[in-house]
Amino acid sequence: MFLILVLIGVLGLAGCIFWYSYTKNTASVIVGLLCITVFIAAWGTPQGNVYWLQLVASGKSGNWLVVDNSGGETLRHWILIDSYVGSSDQSDGWKFSSADGIAYVGGDAFALRIDMSIEEFLKTYKARYNIPAEQTALK
Repeated sequence: MFLILVLIGVLGLAGCIFWYSYTKNTASVIVGLLCITVFIAAWGTPQGNVYWLQLVASGKSGNWLVVDNSGGETLRHWILIDSYVGSSDQSDGWKFSSADGIAYVGGDAFALRIDMSIEEFLKTYKARYNIPAEQTALK
C-alpha cells in the first residue's frame, strides 16, 4: 500500500507539473496539492512507518547491544560502538557497520540501542538483559 501511494503521489505530481506548464490551469495546482498530500499520507501507513524508522536508524550512528539467543540461553553478545544499522540484504536480519567492519546479525538475536552513557551501561547490562556474568562481549 505504501509503495502504491508513493507512486501515485510522485507520478501524479510530475503529471501536474507538465499539465500546469502547458495550460497554466488552476485545477492542475489543486490536483498537484492532492498528490503531495497522498505522498505525505503514505508515510502514515504501517509500512511507511517501518521505512521511516529504517531511514532514521541508518542515518545516525549509535551504540548497540546485540544478543544472540538459542533456546532461551545467551550464546554470545556484542557491544557495538558508533555503529550504523540497516536491513541486511543477505538475510532477514540486520547489518551493523562501524569503523571496525561490518557485522551481520539474524535469527534469534535481538538488538537494543544504548541510550545512556556507555560507561554506565557496561556496569549493569549483564544483570538487566540476563547475560551470564562470565561471558565477555565479542568485537
